[in-house]
Amino acid sequence: MKPRTRPSVPGLVLLAGASAIACGGMGCATRAPGPGYADVISRAGPVLPDQARLVFFRANGHGWDQYSGYAVPVGVNGRRAGTLAHAGFFYVDVPAGPAELEAPHGSWAYPACRVRVSVDPGAAVYIEIAPRSRFLVAGIAGSVAGIALAGSLSQAALAGAAGDVAASAAESWGQACGGPFRFQPVEEATARVRLEDAEWSR
Repeated sequence: MKPRTRPSVPGLVLLAGASAIACGGMGCATRAPGPGYADVISRAGPVLPDQARLVFFRANGHGWDQYSGYAVPVGVNGRRAGTLAHAGFFYVDVPAGPAELEAPHGSWAYPACRVRVSVDPGAAVYIEIAPRSRFLVAGIAGSVAGIALAGSLSQAALAGAAGDVAASAAESWGQACGGPFRFQPVEEATARVRLEDAEWSR
């Protein structure tokens, strides 16, 4: 029988460094605490003919990212509409027509994502808020600098984040958007699947 070996000091440093990056300054994932989507939407009633319903959500299937523990403040037409936690959702009814969406980071060091959209009367629009691929790549690259990560770990982390960079041109209705988050319109059928385990977060 081979004797059990103790982890080397570099190995412990590697694990500690990876853990620190995963939780980061934003903290580890914290789920929204409220009731589920099906329960909330069944009591919401239909959308009024001259209004539109914006359903904001953060899916629980993106895997690791350094913003999982951060609740995203969401603004609509210059006013705070709600705060969106990981795996959370909320909706707001707004007058149909032009609308401005905003997802500030909460720090002066980062710009906000701001986009202008147009919503049809009586429509329900599903909007996923997720970390921007380019911002994730920059964040990971900056975090691993100076840490002796094994090649497989660093390459896997960067490759996973970089995999969506090609799609970033279509982020936020195809509009340029600053900061770490993006608004992504989602078809109703797809959104309902992603909202199955989401909880009210407002």
